[in-house]
Amino acid sequence: MANSESNLGALCASLECEHVDVRAIILLGAEAEASAKETSLIPANSSQPDAERLLGFPVGALDLLGQPVVCHVIDRLKSYGISEISLLTSSRLPEGMKAKISAEVDLVECASEDVWGTAEATFLRLASQRPDSVMILRIGAYAEVDFHQLLKFHFARRNGATIVCDHLGYPLDIVALDPSRKIEAINVISQNMRWNWRGSEIFHSYGYVNLLRDGKDFRRLAEDALMRRCALIPRGQELKPGVWVGKHARIHRNATIEGPTFIGDQVKVGAGTFLSGCSTLEHHCRVDQRTLVDNSTVLPYSYVGESLNLVQSVVGFSQIAQVKRNATVSIADAKLTGVIAATTLKRTLNPMRAVLSKVSQTLADRFQGKDADQIPADPRSIEPQVDEFVMNVAPQKENAHAAAASASRQGKVKRRAIHN
Repeated sequence: MANSESNLGALCASLECEHVDVRAIILLGAEAEASAKETSLIPANSSQPDAERLLGFPVGALDLLGQPVVCHVIDRLKSYGISEISLLTSSRLPEGMKAKISAEVDLVECASEDVWGTAEATFLRLASQRPDSVMILRIGAYAEVDFHQLLKFHFARRNGATIVCDHLGYPLDIVALDPSRKIEAINVISQNMRWNWRGSEIFHSYGYVNLLRDGKDFRRLAEDALMRRCALIPRGQELKPGVWVGKHARIHRNATIEGPTFIGDQVKVGAGTFLSGCSTLEHHCRVDQRTLVDNSTVLPYSYVGESLNLVQSVVGFSQIAQVKRNATVSIADAKLTGVIAATTLKRTLNPMRAVLSKVSQTLADRFQGKDADQIPADPRSIEPQVDEFVMNVAPQKENAHAAAASASRQGKVKRRAIHN
């Protein structure tokens, strides 16, 4: 008994130094059992077939402020020292998403009917390596949980399994398992984490939570991140307070931007375009001239035609989801919206790269004999980060400007570390 107490004390002490060996399994596209969804703990609309899906994909797989939501979750786990992560997906993924997933993450694709069985097999594989704990997260909700506090609670109570709920008692589909108690853990997984939980096995999280059930929740997460109401940070450079821009974005000098807003990598914004209402333009999308984008998201590789009004919507995959009405429409007219093929982008960029390559070679010849470190190794590295960006950003609303400016001052060092 004394040895058990000392081992527990050493485990909790090492947790402060992030020396605890914790593995994680993330489930993307997995649905909770229908009978479990009918319980009083689960919202009624979660039993709808399109719950937690948007434009035909899991909401957690869609890009938000520079990368898929699930990648933001992975980054958060890594920040807590949880480096070995397995991502199990039972859904078709958007084009280009796999490239966004870190090579360190073990990506496993399986059929929807096999996802929980695959989770069991993955848990047993990880448990055989004798980590201190294995966590399972179903996306689902985006929740900013203090994982250090969760593990302290889990170890101190000596629980075989500890579920995470929000402050109202709603389960967030996050569970910490004891790998030495395999039978109990397998029972929890086999019941899709809908266990008959006791009070001592429930950890209440008071951090930010977004259930990501539909397009409205998806848009609210973008707004909350840009307004600094949660810890999610856009992947770009903050050129103005609340205005984040990715690499090689092209914004016409006559476009107007009312922050907060996000413009991702390789985005092209046409003349006369007006962006407002915490709108986000994800990587490689294009918004044509004289178009209004208000309180909306344009997903990667999407084209939005000229002289349109896009309000409270999510655009992608030749579809428009009007989030206020929870209605999705497929668009056949490519002049309104469509998908930009990656091959088209390559044909557009190749001539530019050829010119830049010649410029790079000229510079190399001119400075021959000087330190090689002074010459860009990749001709693309001499491209401007933002092309045609003119500081005609419209004045922001007072509360948005104050929130973004305050966050900019407080998080300056953190953002530098991330962007570097």
